[in-house]
Amino acid sequence: MNVRFWIVIFLFPVLFGLSFFPLACSKYLSVSPSVTTITPTSTVTNTQTLGPTSTSTSTATLTSTAGVNTATSTSTSTTTSTFTSTMTSTFTSTMTATATSTATSGSCGVYSSQWGSFGATNGKFDYPHGLGLDGSDNVYVLDSQNNRIQKFNSSGIYQTQWGSAGSGNGQFSDPFGIAVDSSGNVYVSDTGNNRVQSFTSTGIYITQWGTLGTGNGQFNQPLGIALNSAGTTVYVGDGNNRIEVFTSAGVYVNQWGSAGSGNGQFSGIYGIALDSSNNVFVADTNNQRIQVFNASGVYQSQWGTLGTGNGQFDNPFSITVSSTGIVYVSDRDNYRVQEFDLPPKNWSTCKVIITRKAG
Repeated sequence: MNVRFWIVIFLFPVLFGLSFFPLACSKYLSVSPSVTTITPTSTVTNTQTLGPTSTSTSTATLTSTAGVNTATSTSTSTTTSTFTSTMTSTFTSTMTATATSTATSGSCGVYSSQWGSFGATNGKFDYPHGLGLDGSDNVYVLDSQNNRIQKFNSSGIYQTQWGSAGSGNGQFSDPFGIAVDSSGNVYVSDTGNNRVQSFTSTGIYITQWGTLGTGNGQFNQPLGIALNSAGTTVYVGDGNNRIEVFTSAGVYVNQWGSAGSGNGQFSGIYGIALDSSNNVFVADTNNQRIQVFNASGVYQSQWGTLGTGNGQFDNPFSITVSSTGIVYVSDRDNYRVQEFDLPPKNWSTCKVIITRKAG
């Protein structure tokens, strides 16, 4: 009995320790799953010390602005004896993210290029006010304070110029508006000289018409000017608060408008544009609105009030209409351009939809 007693006494601590040790070690040495966020093209190494009967799981999560990619690396080590194990897990990921932006409406106002700076030499400007395009996309710039017209190709490369200060043929006094037909014939509202002048695409003088006054074919500082789609009819707005209509040769046709704020009345006609159906859009500047007329001057519709909200104006100046019927208005003192989609010429139920503003 004495021998058996001493064997039991001797083995008890050993057996107890072997059974208790894994439980004790698991409290201090077992590994919790680790989560690591990595950038594209990187390596993550996780080194853990494992106790007996332990499990280690390492998870690497790859994130990017283009989406979320997740990769998981799992390593398990199990033992039944007292020892230390070191596990190294290496994760390498390479990701290429491509972002694509697709425009879904008309012109998106994405910057393309520019040319010009302040000055009086070729390609420089002093208060460039009006712009016109011919059928070849040549750009004609009314360089107002330099009293000249400059012509560029569509890439902005200087082509030619004409004009100087004065009252003679081909001279200007603070010209304000310009209109160009598909053949490149140029019509200029020569504001200070109270006349309209026309030129070929190379600046050769063709004709002129107008004098100071209120009679048919006379002007009081002509400002806005536009052509119909065929280039055969010229529309001119002036300080007499009326639209006068002429042939391309300057022969008077008719007029409409008077001073006021009612339908078909005006207070400062700074911009005129025609759409493909020859509806006439007028920037009625001091009345803070756009008015629409048919080709004969019959009132159709209007929109706009003074303000800074969508569809409101603070001195609308220039106006143009795209071939698809989108109207662009330079809202001068709100420092922005507003864009309007119009319904198909049903002016009696016209509801202007504001689609974009920039500035």
